[in-house]
Amino acid sequence: MEKKCYSLSILLSVMLFGAVGLVLFSSCASTGTGYGRGGEPEIEQQAREIYVEWQECRRSMDIDGYMALFWDDAVTVFGAPDGDADIFRGYAEVRENIEFVFERFGVYMPGHVYPPAEYRFDEINGVGELLLTLEDPYYKQALRFEERKGEVKIAEHWTFYRFFWEPELGELAAWADEAGNQNGILNEEEQIELYIATYRVLYEPHEVDTPLAEFFDWNFDGFVGELENDIARRVLLRNRFRRIDRFFPELARHRLPPHDRSDVNMHDGNWIHAAVNGPEGFFPTGLIEHEDHRLADMNADGLICPLDYEFYQDIILRAAAVNPAPILYNREMPAFIDDIYRWADQDFNGEVSDDELGQAGFELFDTVVWPGGVAAWTPIARFFDRNRDSALSESELEWALVFITDFLLPKAIEEEVVVWDWDTHSKTRFKFDTDGSPALSEEEREELRSFILDFDVEFEDQEEADTTEWRWLDSNGDNFIEMWEAGLFMDMLFAAVLRSWFLLPEEEANSLVVRTVLDATADTDGDGLLSMQEREELIAALTREHEVASTFDREIDSNSDGHISMEEIFRAKDTGYIAAGKASAQRSMAGFETRSNAAAGRLGTRSSSEQVAIKVKAVSTWGSNLAVLGVRDLTETIAPAQSGLMISFLENAFVNFGNVSVVDRQNLERIMEEYQYQNSALVSEETAVEIGKLSGADAIAIGNLSSLSDVFYLHIKVIDVKSGKIIGSSISEGNSAKEFLNMCNGAVEPLF
Repeated sequence: MEKKCYSLSILLSVMLFGAVGLVLFSSCASTGTGYGRGGEPEIEQQAREIYVEWQECRRSMDIDGYMALFWDDAVTVFGAPDGDADIFRGYAEVRENIEFVFERFGVYMPGHVYPPAEYRFDEINGVGELLLTLEDPYYKQALRFEERKGEVKIAEHWTFYRFFWEPELGELAAWADEAGNQNGILNEEEQIELYIATYRVLYEPHEVDTPLAEFFDWNFDGFVGELENDIARRVLLRNRFRRIDRFFPELARHRLPPHDRSDVNMHDGNWIHAAVNGPEGFFPTGLIEHEDHRLADMNADGLICPLDYEFYQDIILRAAAVNPAPILYNREMPAFIDDIYRWADQDFNGEVSDDELGQAGFELFDTVVWPGGVAAWTPIARFFDRNRDSALSESELEWALVFITDFLLPKAIEEEVVVWDWDTHSKTRFKFDTDGSPALSEEEREELRSFILDFDVEFEDQEEADTTEWRWLDSNGDNFIEMWEAGLFMDMLFAAVLRSWFLLPEEEANSLVVRTVLDATADTDGDGLLSMQEREELIAALTREHEVASTFDREIDSNSDGHISMEEIFRAKDTGYIAAGKASAQRSMAGFETRSNAAAGRLGTRSSSEQVAIKVKAVSTWGSNLAVLGVRDLTETIAPAQSGLMISFLENAFVNFGNVSVVDRQNLERIMEEYQYQNSALVSEETAVEIGKLSGADAIAIGNLSSLSDVFYLHIKVIDVKSGKIIGSSISEGNSAKEFLNMCNGAVEPLF
């Protein structure tokens, strides 16, 4: 190891990052042994006095004085940025290590300035901790103190080096070098800038201010919102950690699952994502009960405490920032089948193996069973994100399930595609037949849809003999449907449909049946099917501002100025929530139909005359008070008096259909004036929530009025004031201002 000089700018940057980029925890909940009991104030005072002596001994390189501050059984931990750590236990090893440090780095010791340290106290074990995370830009450090028989000494000293040595420059990190010295290597200052930017895209909504933030601005609105924070966490801490062993083998060996093989796969990425974003629940404090939890046991004492997973988070976040893995998918890609195939190829060898197919199949399953509103962060999810708003609505998830069971599955069964059987550890042809007929019946399709959607509820912890319709899952014939049997079939099912998808001709694999008003607008040839070209035009039109360049562009250019603005894009996206008026087209390609009439009835597709309001997400009872903040007129054709009348219509509808109390309008206007807010219909959702809190409302309702092809669309969203989450959304339509009353009633009624 070689100590380098560092500049003041580096130190200040690290101090800033330490202030905003590290998660600190207040106490250790472990049940360790050997800890004495003591009062917090007394331990803190003595710990700070020892800290002063500790600094002086390091500056003067007084080894005897330094060792006198430690208990004889003290432990020191020195770790690398890849998570590898050397642990020194007991007086002799600790002394030998500090002698080496003084000899090797003595030239830096006398002049080093130590900042004030943050103190924390573990009330359960009577252990005090001082965090020296801002000591210098190179190290993250902590001192732990124990009281024994009235005397306090240092029990542990942790030091982890924080910078990777000349890491390989990846696509997502290249901008930091370009903004720095442009030498093709990430130096310390550049790594600091990269760490800060990474933390912000993971956890902080903010304006786009770096190329990394621009990468995760999936809605092209110049802002990284909470949904895009979620996408960034899933991409950086889950997707891009697949096969990170190719770039950081030591990190994979020491700090990442699994223990029985060298490669880090998609399931391991799930583990990492959960471990970093919810460590308090993921790593139970106390004695280690699961082998994987040892990955966060920094001092290898067999216990997990908050200090362990704080250091663990720091290691993983820094690795995520400099990870040089290639970019397999970005916001510009259409998420067609070729994009999905490249994304599924975890080892980048150009082929999707059986193991990779199984893992990608699990992602396909995971996509369709999530509740509506989940982020569309993978190419698989993005394929079904019809209006490109980076989230999958309940309708989009339902249509995705029909695409799987009614289009892909019949092909998989007819062609008997080969998948891997994890029970027999051999390849087998996928089969599913419960009625003795070679063709897949609607009853069988419905049975599979139910199997997929109810999977977790039906098959978790089966203890009694099963006599239900799931008997066909009993592969070992013991009259029990066990989780492993259901999971085995699920793995094979989704591997089979994904393989059949990969085998389809390109046009057939990427085409979608028209489902929404947005789809119908993009279906320029009117055949009820969105071709690749039509989908490409739709996707291109719903990204950034641009000049009219396609037939679809002309359809959404509401003011006919030859330019597609972001406002026009958002209006068009809103129509992706409204079902198309006519029934879905039949897919004649390869002899498959998209779905039967029975399935159409289950999804509730109706004629346009019947389709006044579409329920997107039912509103549960939230309380007694609701504030209608306003309706944003995106058509720019409605007079102020008409807007005020629409608010009155909506308030009346919420009282009548929802049986809730509506916040007095004069009270809302007083709040707006007092706090100098702009027109309530124009504020952001975050500001609207604040207004709702000030008014005493439990929920707020805001609306957008837009138009497309001479039809008005009223989109109402209901937001829970406490959580800030959208708990209801509905859209109604009308042909003129004379229908505003019916539109308001039509938008509110389905929410209850």
